[in-house]
Amino acid sequence: MRGKAIFIIFIISLLFLFSGFSFGVGFNKIQEPVYTNPLSVSNLIVVSPPLKPVPGIQVKKEDLPIKIDIPKTSFLQVWLDRQPGAVYMPGEEMAIYFRVAKDSYVELYDISPDGKARLVFPNMYIRNNFLKAGNVYAIPIPGWFKIRVTPPLGKEYIQGFASISSNLLSTKEKRLIKTGMIPVLDVRVLTRKFNLLLDPIPKERWSSAVYYFNVGIPQNMPIAKPKVISQVPNVKVQAVAPVPKTSINVIVTPSSQTDNENFTEIPPPLGGLSISSIPEGATVYVDGVKKGITPIVLENVKVGSHTVKLKLTDYEILKQNVYVPNTKIATLVLSLIPINKKGYIFIVDGERDAKVYIDGKYIGKIPGSGNMRIGLKPGYHDITLMKKGFNTWSRGVNVTATETIYIFPNS
Repeated sequence: MRGKAIFIIFIISLLFLFSGFSFGVGFNKIQEPVYTNPLSVSNLIVVSPPLKPVPGIQVKKEDLPIKIDIPKTSFLQVWLDRQPGAVYMPGEEMAIYFRVAKDSYVELYDISPDGKARLVFPNMYIRNNFLKAGNVYAIPIPGWFKIRVTPPLGKEYIQGFASISSNLLSTKEKRLIKTGMIPVLDVRVLTRKFNLLLDPIPKERWSSAVYYFNVGIPQNMPIAKPKVISQVPNVKVQAVAPVPKTSINVIVTPSSQTDNENFTEIPPPLGGLSISSIPEGATVYVDGVKKGITPIVLENVKVGSHTVKLKLTDYEILKQNVYVPNTKIATLVLSLIPINKKGYIFIVDGERDAKVYIDGKYIGKIPGSGNMRIGLKPGYHDITLMKKGFNTWSRGVNVTATETIYIFPNS
């Protein structure tokens, strides 16, 4: 179908675009701006990041997520807003910083513990990935979108590539970015891709950098040593701080003799419980008692089985049993299910009066504006556009509840 002036609407998908999401860092939209052109890379420039790059992070080739022979001299630096190996809890926000010493094309991948790689830069907001030397760039863009850490738990990597010679993005990745999608590939596929692409390029004309972090609950919380507060014959009063560290319990253990029998009061074992939800902001009930809003970490929870209930407006009430171990924190991350919510497709700059068919059923004609929004049940749908004198346009889309997929038939 013939194109007219391209009118592009950018949005960003919520944590999960891919099967209810459960890997890698995720984009969160703040607003849905309307732009005739993508934002400039100048929007990414920051003057002073909160953390300077850590030089010389050495990762063996066998430990790299995308296994390549990295040049010894690197002109690409990638770092986060925390030190290497830092722990991010699910739901926490993250900032990614990067810089090149030579003008070059740059792309960044987030590689989750399950071997899935998501292209986080360039993206639907910033399509141009040619960066000037010396500037410090950062994503996300304040006021536009956020990057939140999501499950699964484990070691995760940000791996970047820079090339002076040419843009290393595949045709598929470029197409997905243009249509507002986030490319996701198996790390083994990317390993083959980069080994084939980089092998003929001289080492001084390309570079790669790796930064790693952990997704989970910090396990190195210090435990206060028992401290005797007072002591009388046969009675000890101790202040003990179980994991987590913040609350102090006074435990009295009398050891008195009555009729030649010993009676000892044993305190109940305690642990902790970390609860997160996608989306966050759900009210948390543990064993029927209201505890707060997700994400939340509960302390001094009795060891054993507990029932967790989450409530959030427009979402189904979710119940889940969880076992809390002694002196440890149990982690629970739950995806909430929308109540009878539709997803949407938004046809942008379509041909006027073209007939729209969804799963073979006629829906209507595209209006004079060229834009048409259609509500659909979550799931896979076939979209077909037909007009006399034009080629038939078809595409399959996977619609997610409450989300909008933008379609550009003329691009």
